[in-house]
Amino acid sequence: EESGVYTPGSGSSYWKDKKTNVAKVQSQEFADAEGVVDKTKVALSNPSMISNAIGESLAPMAAGGLAGRGINAASKGKIGAAAAGALGEGTVMAGSQAENIRQETDDGLLTNGQVGAAVATGVAGSAFGYLGGRIAQKLGFDDIDNMMANGVRTGAVQEAAKDIPISSIPKSILAGAVSEGILEELPQSVSEQALQNIALGKDWTEGLDDAIVMGTLAGMAMGGGINAYTSSKKYLGQERSQD
Repeated sequence: EESGVYTPGSGSSYWKDKKTNVAKVQSQEFADAEGVVDKTKVALSNPSMISNAIGESLAPMAAGGLAGRGINAASKGKIGAAAAGALGEGTVMAGSQAENIRQETDDGLLTNGQVGAAVATGVAGSAFGYLGGRIAQKLGFDDIDNMMANGVRTGAVQEAAKDIPISSIPKSILAGAVSEGILEELPQSVSEQALQNIALGKDWTEGLDDAIVMGTLAGMAMGGGINAYTSSKKYLGQERSQD
């Protein structure tokens, strides 16, 4: 950072400035809205806000997936995809939280308490991620973190298709949306924002409404989307088996 070659956080600021005027107006409308309900209305009336939020989360999601696969491989699959995916996601969340806090400190450093807040973020993220992943496994739908930790094996998905009735496809999309959005992203976003506020000496509720709305909606879109994708694969597998 002191070398001037790269300043952490500058990339995010750069791309925010590159957004269209329409996107900037939408962001301002969202910021000006008060309460979860009004913010949700703004977000749902401007779907690009949700897709942008998903786009911003792709890099850390991929990093968490790689970490999860590494953990899964190191344990030789003994801890399971749900645990590996959750640990990978929590690791990335802890690192991201530490850097987000550091960027807002006066000296650019972290106190022991702030390091603890970052670690707590990772622990909470892993716990909620594991909960969502296990529920997905128990109920028979797909969890994006599980899939990345275990590797996306399209052939295996299609092979299992004959045991899954096509009538369950809409249910799996809904279940995936609820699991990823309500059970994982919602509590993860809330705990992450609250812990960051506490670490910086702010009111712990500051920005919480934003985190609740965007975390939940982005999570539901991702969870529903991944199950729509895998369900289509299962449907195609059934069609081929019938042929």
